Amino acid sequence: MDYFNFILLYVETKYEGLLVDLEADFIKQFKKLNEDCQCLFLRMVMRRGVYFKIDTLQYKEIVDLAKAVSMLKRKKFIRQLNTRSTDDLDELLPFFTKKDLFSLATITNLDAPPKSIGKPALINHLKQAKRSRIFKGIANQFTVFREEKIEEVERLFFLFFGSSYRDISEFVMRDLGYRSFENHQLHQLTPYFKTRTEIDQKWTVNLWYRYMKESLKKELSLIEIFDVLKTLVETTKIDTLPAQRSLSRLLIRLGRALERAKIYEQALWAFQQTDYPPSNEREIRVLAKLKRNETAIERCMELKETTAHAEEYYFAIDFSNRLINKKSKKSTTEKQNAGRSVTISSGHKYKVEMGALEHLEQEGWNGMFSENLLWNSLFGLLFWEEIFDDQQDAFHHPFQYSPSDWRSEDFYLKRKDALEEKLALVEQKEAFTNHLEAVFESKYGTSNPLIYWYDELLEQLLTFSGFLTSEQLKRILTEMARNPKSNTKGFPDLFVWKTDDYRFIEIKSPNDKLSAQQLYWLDLFDLIGVNSEVLNIKFSTLA
Repeated sequence: MDYFNFILLYVETKYEGLLVDLEADFIKQFKKLNEDCQCLFLRMVMRRGVYFKIDTLQYKEIVDLAKAVSMLKRKKFIRQLNTRSTDDLDELLPFFTKKDLFSLATITNLDAPPKSIGKPALINHLKQAKRSRIFKGIANQFTVFREEKIEEVERLFFLFFGSSYRDISEFVMRDLGYRSFENHQLHQLTPYFKTRTEIDQKWTVNLWYRYMKESLKKELSLIEIFDVLKTLVETTKIDTLPAQRSLSRLLIRLGRALERAKIYEQALWAFQQTDYPPSNEREIRVLAKLKRNETAIERCMELKETTAHAEEYYFAIDFSNRLINKKSKKSTTEKQNAGRSVTISSGHKYKVEMGALEHLEQEGWNGMFSENLLWNSLFGLLFWEEIFDDQQDAFHHPFQYSPSDWRSEDFYLKRKDALEEKLALVEQKEAFTNHLEAVFESKYGTSNPLIYWYDELLEQLLTFSGFLTSEQLKRILTEMARNPKSNTKGFPDLFVWKTDDYRFIEIKSPNDKLSAQQLYWLDLFDLIGVNSEVLNIKFSTLA
């Protein structure tokens, strides 16, 4: 219960002056409930579904359950089902067990269903009865309550987390020790939303998303869903950043569904409403499917010049070449084909990187798995203060393991001076080492979006970074900071070294293809003189 009270305090203090009556009134009403009532209601909130049988509401911390139930009913926090209830049967009936449903079927004068019938079929069978008989049967056999104030609770979590996809279980996970977070105090946290307009617009988009999800579940036609959403988008002003991000994700999901159904004109409209990846790529592909090749080529040229994402950059090059020159070989394929090949035992078929590392060790190399792990951990340790800087208006609740601007260009733009100042440490080997050691020891185990903690991590970071020049390290770390959404992935699988030599190696099994992001790093490594290569794996016939 302390968890929920913290949320109430947060919402009251951080959104003072921005709450609408529905939200403010709920907070006042909840605070007036006694401890038993608050506890019982929160138990319902934390449980799955919105319906509850009275005999399942047994909690040792509730002193007087009957009195708490009566009070919650009177204050309209819960509602008891009766013969006059008008609940949606599609929502209500799945709550009951098969045994319950068989019992209800018996007293509604329906023909007895076979015992082997599945629950969905049993529900459909029961729905043939009159609604009045179904609810009379429920009221006579069970004491069932429905949780009310659902929207009010959803809004509180929405305001606290800045999203409708997080809930109170975050507190439980933390307190059970499954997660450890950087310790931000209430006064250090800033509200995710700054204006009522931001709140209302993102809430509106979330409702649209819910409409689409529920409509797809009910198998409504995509054209019907599209027409509704298109009208909403074109007639509703959505101009705040939090809502625009949510709308972009909604439009991409809608567009992909339409594209898969070959409803191309409507899919094109959806993709053209946003630049959020992969909307540009999907738009171009749909244009080609509509035989509008000239327009598709023009969009490729634009995308190549403007994108900050490796996937879009190489896609624009390859797709335009395909349309113009009928060239089908991708940049990634050419790079992979240029790599050397080695043969390892087929016993490593499902552990290719391990087999490749053993092969290289037999050639005299020392080695370790690197991929994103080492580079991301180096970034996370070096820039810990900058990532978790509570002055950047990027931490809004206690369960963020990364700032809210982490996957946007704002991360770099807002911290540019501080990041560049910290990068100067790279030129001072002793200061650089001391800084990594200090952060590693003081923050070990704390959630960070970049770090997977293990005891040998620091030693491995110092080993691999010691082979690169300060300029090479600075360039790579800067590229990561400028576009953390894309550039914290795609690094080569292995790092191997000898006394005076090293290389980063991307491992590719026979069925594995080089990605655009992997090609981006290999090309950049070549450009700045970092030793790297692609190693294509073949398997011997002997185990």
